[in-house]
Amino acid sequence: MQFIPKWLVQTIAAVGATLLVVLTVSQLYTVKSKFREIDDKHIINISAEGKVTVKPDQAIINAGVQTDGVTAIEAQNANTNLANKMIAFVKGQGVEEKDVSTSGYNLYPKYDYTKGNGQITGYTANQSITVKVNDLEKVGKILDGLTKNGANQINGVNYTFQDPDNFREQAREAALKNAREKAENLARAAGVRLGKLITFSENSGGVPMPYYADKAYGMGGGAATVPSVEPGVQDITAQISVTYEIY
Repeated sequence: MQFIPKWLVQTIAAVGATLLVVLTVSQLYTVKSKFREIDDKHIINISAEGKVTVKPDQAIINAGVQTDGVTAIEAQNANTNLANKMIAFVKGQGVEEKDVSTSGYNLYPKYDYTKGNGQITGYTANQSITVKVNDLEKVGKILDGLTKNGANQINGVNYTFQDPDNFREQAREAALKNAREKAENLARAAGVRLGKLITFSENSGGVPMPYYADKAYGMGGGAATVPSVEPGVQDITAQISVTYEIY
């Protein structure tokens, strides 16, 4: 075994320690420089809106029936018979069972206060159903048929969307595009260059207030024409805020 001088071992150890210190300091400086680079960057904040204009593809009809009776059972039975007739009609128009639901039911006494503290003279039953119609060409026919099959209350037609999230996503993409264009124009006007996107967030927005048609179609006796109800178009919007680097 060859003998290694002690002085050579000490020299190698000293050189190794020096290199380790230099490497550590270098790495710390690099990390610090990176963080300083991010901290010292200038930024620009932009708010923008995206909008898509689309035609609703779903109508939600709320219809009801009110019946009176001398007894609670009489009023309830009459109401149930007419409500069942309404539901059978809309299902016969191709509306799926999952799209028909009972949205309200009330049974209460009627009082006559002309004598004393009031006497019960009968009962009134109210029942309402909600119907989702995905074939908008059938809306007028269904409204007309409901009144011919027991409904004496049409509480409104709400035009909306089967898949609103799809349109919200389109509006969101349009908002991001508009924000990028606004940021580029502003940076160009300021004589700086636009860097990468740092942060973004979405503010309030979405589907607008629904459109309602609330006429009592086909009521009042006599022959009624099938109502023409138009869904029109609606704007779905998204508002976002973004932050870009500028340099």
